[in-house]
Amino acid sequence: MARFAVGQAIRSVEPTIVVDAGLPAGAHRFQLEVIDSTGRRSAPAVAVVTIQRLTIPVPPVVVPPLRPPSRPPVIPPGPRRNKRSKPK
Repeated sequence: MARFAVGQAIRSVEPTIVVDAGLPAGAHRFQLEVIDSTGRRSAPAVAVVTIQRLTIPVPPVVVPPLRPPSRPPVIPPGPRRNKRSKPK
């Protein structure tokens, strides 16, 4: 894998090159010039590659509807009798 630096040529006899996976997001300009076996240089071919940061949307969290708070039973005021005690 080639490590690209601004203004630094990379020489290769291979027809392909693996691009550095660590390029930051943004536009990157690549220029290719080919030199044949007699030393003749081709006109430069320029390609601009735009690297975008990958964003993965997060699905919304579905929450069940809220229930009203439960209330304790209402006991009317008045004398209370213990089931075990005898009436007076």
